Amino acid sequence: MRSLLAVILTCSMGAYLDAKDGKISVGDDVEVKLSGGFNFDYVTRDKAILEGENAINEAGGGKMDTTNFFTGRATVRSQVTWSDKVSGLMELETRSINAGSWQTFGSDSGAMDLDVEQLYLDLKGFINPTLNWRWGVQDVRFKNAAWDDSFFMDITESESAWSGFTADGTRTKNFTFRDTIEPVGVNVMWGGMDKPCTLNVFYFDVVEGGGAISTDEQVYGAVYSHTLTGMSFGELKFGVTAVGFAGGGSIKGESLWTFGLSADAMLMDKQLEAFAEYYNQSGDTRDDKSLTPSGDIDKKAYAYQVGTRFTPNVANWQGVWAELRYTFVTGDDSPTDADDESFQSYENVDDFLVVESNDFGMDVDTNYNAWKIKLGKKDIDVAALGKLSVALKYGVFKFNEDIYGILGQTAALVTNEDQLGNELDVDVDLWYSQSLGFYFKLGSLRGSDLLDKITPSDESSTWVTVLGAKVTW
Repeated sequence: MRSLLAVILTCSMGAYLDAKDGKISVGDDVEVKLSGGFNFDYVTRDKAILEGENAINEAGGGKMDTTNFFTGRATVRSQVTWSDKVSGLMELETRSINAGSWQTFGSDSGAMDLDVEQLYLDLKGFINPTLNWRWGVQDVRFKNAAWDDSFFMDITESESAWSGFTADGTRTKNFTFRDTIEPVGVNVMWGGMDKPCTLNVFYFDVVEGGGAISTDEQVYGAVYSHTLTGMSFGELKFGVTAVGFAGGGSIKGESLWTFGLSADAMLMDKQLEAFAEYYNQSGDTRDDKSLTPSGDIDKKAYAYQVGTRFTPNVANWQGVWAELRYTFVTGDDSPTDADDESFQSYENVDDFLVVESNDFGMDVDTNYNAWKIKLGKKDIDVAALGKLSVALKYGVFKFNEDIYGILGQTAALVTNEDQLGNELDVDVDLWYSQSLGFYFKLGSLRGSDLLDKITPSDESSTWVTVLGAKVTW
């Protein structure tokens, strides 16, 4: 991968650099635009979060067992345009998490290698003028609200939907293994961002494996979005989702379908936003008569969230926002019956630092419900320092079902307490310029029955802080 990067940089230096927008002209017909960025983080955290994440995320030892470390991500992006109808992109990136382990600065020399994050070709109007095709390795991300995290699908920033799940009739985990993956395939889009309605139809290989029983994993389906404007109450965007998951492990018959509905309404001259999304999941998580008990294990799961966000557009309140949200994700009620109710997804919800963050916390993403309240203010002028944004967040997290099968136990009850904990987060962001920013994040979890049960130190609280800088170019 280093040699590939060297080729890119060598070609770039050999071309003519246009001073505007970082564009490079290569001959008369080809234009290359270079961009990228990096963030550099110093993480400090309590030892209880290590014990908790190692227990519920199947990751123990190695680079995870540290309370103070430097980490980060770096991106180099090259977009090539041949005409108004043909373009391509290559994006190389380091990852801070790989196969459950931190890729920290200061560890072995291979820990921060660049990986292919995206490598695709865009064809506009191919076969039909209304169709746009994207072939290759690409981000697969769908959001209900543009500013929000992806509640159901953001594959490049998620672990496999099947990771951590064992449908063998003896153990069903209610948590997943933290990792990131790169989907490769084709996405055909009808419409576009400037159109009132869009339809994405796609097929991706998410994991390519082998073995006597294939460990290949595929994602396929369609997502439709429609925006209605000029209505008496404001603006409404709604969406319909139908996505299938196949494969994902050494178990026969893994095949799921998820059907979803979403809505995002802008009211009161776009000062008030109301949003909701619901997903129902069915199918087989196992169909193998050679196992005991034999036959099917049926998926019967669902997830939803509903909330509102207020951003007043009045004097002395510019930049202030407040949000209230409720989230519910089903979990499995028994590891030994013929049904599984744990909702599986490619979510990328990193809202709260301790409970939900994939990079810094425990990455809990199934079998929980949460009330979340947030208050913030953005774009505060701070003399010569730039623009400051601050946010205060409070979440009450509970389990929906008892916790089974962690700490290496087989179908064993770990805890029937429902208190995952109450978390208070503080986020501070300072943009010194359009390209340089600094941030501080603090997450503090209290009253966690889970941590009290599974940590050797019997701690019911934990915390993590992140101090970092980010650059874009």
